[in-house]
Amino acid sequence: MTRVVPHVYPKFDLAAVRPDKDAIETVLKTNDFGLNTLQPGLKLFDEKNHLNTQSPAIEEILHELERRDNKGLDRDGRSLLDHFENPPYGWHPEVIRLLLAAMFRGGVVSVKSGNVVYEDATVPAARDRLIKANDFKSAEFLYDPDQSVSLAERKQAQDALDVMFSRSKTQDTASALSGYIHEDLSVLDSRVERLALQLGQVEYPLPASFKQAHEVIHKINSHNRPNKVVRLFLDQLDAIRQLHADAETLYDFVEKDKRLPQVRQARALLKAWEETRQVMSAKDLQTPEITAHAQILQMGLREGVAGESWSAFERAHEALLKQYQVVYTRLHKERGDLYQRLIKELTAEGLDTTYLRSYACEKLAFDPTELTCKACAKSLPLVAEQLISLPSMVKNIREAAKPLTGSKRKVAKINVGDVLAGRVIENEKQLKEALKVVEKKALDVLKDSDAVELI
Repeated sequence: MTRVVPHVYPKFDLAAVRPDKDAIETVLKTNDFGLNTLQPGLKLFDEKNHLNTQSPAIEEILHELERRDNKGLDRDGRSLLDHFENPPYGWHPEVIRLLLAAMFRGGVVSVKSGNVVYEDATVPAARDRLIKANDFKSAEFLYDPDQSVSLAERKQAQDALDVMFSRSKTQDTASALSGYIHEDLSVLDSRVERLALQLGQVEYPLPASFKQAHEVIHKINSHNRPNKVVRLFLDQLDAIRQLHADAETLYDFVEKDKRLPQVRQARALLKAWEETRQVMSAKDLQTPEITAHAQILQMGLREGVAGESWSAFERAHEALLKQYQVVYTRLHKERGDLYQRLIKELTAEGLDTTYLRSYACEKLAFDPTELTCKACAKSLPLVAEQLISLPSMVKNIREAAKPLTGSKRKVAKINVGDVLAGRVIENEKQLKEALKVVEKKALDVLKDSDAVELI
């Protein structure tokens, strides 16, 4: 028999072992750090606990799966057992199942049962398809060589996770990296979502990376097959790096430096400044220097100011606010002085000043947040308008008081019913004619009277 085996089964020695009865379950359940100690005769995993794709036995199965896929042949466990139990292999069926279990654990193959595709070796139902002989026979094994990742690529993914998420001293197996990627990207997705909500409350512009964040992360995290997750992570690495950098910058901006209240104040100040453009008495707010500060705010609120842009934005905000307060204080004082002078005049004339109370303010207390006086709560444009309307208001008070201090006026009464007695109005034309009659009567009476009262 020993003479026959090399001729009939020339590849028998590639997997010439008899595994323990629990070997398959052990491969599926052992911690990543201990994989390289399992079944040393088959060289399933290397010293770094990666699936050893250079193992001759594993290479044979991978080539066979690729061949069957290219030719449309069956890839179920029964077909694979039939192939590898026969020449030129002659492998024990448990060895074949063990090899496929290691490949599944290493993330190189996935297992399909019915309409369900399993890519995670921690799922009990997936393990059953390898541990139980009958379930193995009906399961289908899928291999896509384009989704496999090299050691250099795994190292690239490991280094990227270390730089972005401080994951030092991690394992670089596809399985371990897949778990890290899922965890770190889920945390990043939550942070981006929270920041977007906070920034939206002050209408802060979101970076382009934020707008695509959920789609990019979901594209990776929706898969469980380790090699595919690592491959997708590497494919999207530039986008993830940009998203992570933007999230870090905005996290510092929002959470550490607490800049959002200042952004909200800057937006309110800019709006208030724009409302003064038509206020002639506030021309000091429209100088080239002040306008330049306003333009910096406009650009910052439109494009974002987190990071290096903040210092210039903050200086512009402070300069514009300072000048706004100067102008507000001046107009507020001018209104106060005018009010006091006119009140004294009206009081000396014995006239009622009740209607002027809305112009009063005992003491200026400028609120830089509301951009108004805390005492009277009047905006800058309204203070400027009151400066114009106050003299007119006083004039009206004096005009209204004239009949009370002069000779009694003669007021004639006209009874509209008497003037229009007997008229029937059925259309617009008849209405206009009736009104002309009343108008003529009123004008005639006014020749000898100061006023006409219609009754």
